[in-house]
Amino acid sequence: MERTFDKIVDNFFEGIAPQIIIGNVILGTILFLIGLIIMVKKSPNKKLKTMGLIFLGVGAVSIINGAIQMGIFS
Repeated sequence: MERTFDKIVDNFFEGIAPQIIIGNVILGTILFLIGLIIMVKKSPNKKLKTMGLIFLGVGAVSIINGAIQMGIFS
């Protein structure tokens, strides 16, 4: 029973894996751009700058991760 369930799940995710990777890169780009906009914006609020740095970091990691999975760096 468990093997049947595993096969169904594997087949489902195997079919949509490319869309997930592309979505990961797109979402990472959006986060990176939002973080960049927040960092460039002149705001004395330190929490906003921290949030911008977090968005920049998560976006960059997401873009690099997606690029590696697509095989761009190999």
